[in-house]
Amino acid sequence: MNDQPLISVLLPVYNAENYIRASIESILNQTYSNFELIILNDGSTDGSEVIIKEFKDKRIHYVFHQNRGLAKTLNVGIKLSNGSIFARQDADDISLPRRFEEQIHFLNEHPTVMLLGTGAQIIDEKGNLQQAFHNHPTLSAELKTDLLFNNPFVHSSVMIRKEVLNLSGNYTADIFEDYTLWSAIAETSEIRNLADYLVHYRQVQSGISQTTSDYKKVVFNQSLHNCLPYVEKEQEDDLKNLLRIHHSYYKWMTAHPSFHQLESLLKQLLLDFSKKKNLDPAEMNIDKQLTFFKRSYYSYKIDSGIFPVPIKLFYKIKRKLYLRKLQS
Repeated sequence: MNDQPLISVLLPVYNAENYIRASIESILNQTYSNFELIILNDGSTDGSEVIIKEFKDKRIHYVFHQNRGLAKTLNVGIKLSNGSIFARQDADDISLPRRFEEQIHFLNEHPTVMLLGTGAQIIDEKGNLQQAFHNHPTLSAELKTDLLFNNPFVHSSVMIRKEVLNLSGNYTADIFEDYTLWSAIAETSEIRNLADYLVHYRQVQSGISQTTSDYKKVVFNQSLHNCLPYVEKEQEDDLKNLLRIHHSYYKWMTAHPSFHQLESLLKQLLLDFSKKKNLDPAEMNIDKQLTFFKRSYYSYKIDSGIFPVPIKLFYKIKRKLYLRKLQS
């Protein structure tokens, strides 16, 4: 390991004995080698530690502590790190060999970019490639717009310049901690994604969206926090309804809001956001946000039992076709 590695790879582990070997190997086999690998064992009770200790690579820095959760574990890694750039890796995901090389090349060419992710192909629990992908926007303006409503980054793919944490702070939430941090970084900095699939993202039944009962609520609250500065005080209730529909979080709906009223609010919010952030509306892909809201509103009407049966069937078919289009 170099005395001063450029990259500090943060790899938190919690009961990942089925996947951790392949995950570590994918990091050690990178074509770019100037990194340290900080493996953070967050109180695993399975055989993860035995597997980790089999690796003798001098670039590995292994830490064990009692279970404290992902965000606090990652902050331990940040404190221990020596690199000027962080790379993230989850214990069940795989980085393809040229991931670091391609990301470092891009960051060297774009010194103002503080957060850089990549595309990802999904694998199942056994590691089999699926014909399903994380295809997120690549340009800063569209990514910042998406962050108003959701998370357009694959956590296992990101690199972050250490200097930006002086402005954004570290990880702060134990649920969906990445969305919170990306939102904070986007407030002050340029952010990007590479279109290439440089990570294999493992979809498992124990993922946060499957196991966290208030997952939608957490995402909703962060989205609300991101959007509130761009609407008037008297529009807050309409904004909450807009976001509840966007996130399929209908349980707190108190009325059946007008489509045109909410669509008008969304247009106003996006235009105000573009002005305050000095973004080119043409680069924000506003039409995508309006189309997504339209589809979400149809889904809300269907799921809420407001449409009569024939119209429900019509919109269910439209929704299914739309989702197929997104996945293709």
